[in-house]
Amino acid sequence: MVKSRKITFNRKGLELSMSVLIMLIISIVIFSYSMYFLYNLMRETPAIERTLDQQTAQAIEQMLSQGTELVAIPYHSKTAEIGETVIYGLGVRNVNNDAKNFKIEMEFSKAFTQDMKIISNVDSRKMEEWLGTNKRLDLGSVKAKQLVKEPLGITVGEYISDTELTVPGIYIFTVKVLDSTTREVYGGVQEVNVKVE
Repeated sequence: MVKSRKITFNRKGLELSMSVLIMLIISIVIFSYSMYFLYNLMRETPAIERTLDQQTAQAIEQMLSQGTELVAIPYHSKTAEIGETVIYGLGVRNVNNDAKNFKIEMEFSKAFTQDMKIISNVDSRKMEEWLGTNKRLDLGSVKAKQLVKEPLGITVGEYISDTELTVPGIYIFTVKVLDSTTREVYGGVQEVNVKVE
């Protein structure tokens, strides 16, 4: 005679694995929403930093439309703290009868302490880090008689050389707009400065 065996199902093991599965699904959903939110936040941040305020845009238009200037930076001096980014507005007016390609080059020039003594231990490579992607910008093709506005940012770094911390003072940068084909300076060399507090 064959005895029939009754197969029993252990519900405790099933309940434990179901609760772990539910917790895992909830964790994945929360993590996904967190990453989505963080991605959107990071994507929007550069757009905020790279825009000109209305006052600067109007000042550029006024300088270039009323005068004979080809390149204009209405506000040359800004104040910032370490880690802060300042935005300068640059305007370029193509007075030629045909389209031209322009490039912008920025580089560190000199630095002074608050009492106007030269800061001599500044490393130009460290200052390039302050400029980030603004060291060389391509404006592309500017149509004849067109006016183009471009924001330029400088982020004050923690160091002025590999071993020297940034000291309060005035840091001066040159801004050149170049005709891409001839590599000649268009509209003269401009200067901007950051007063670091």
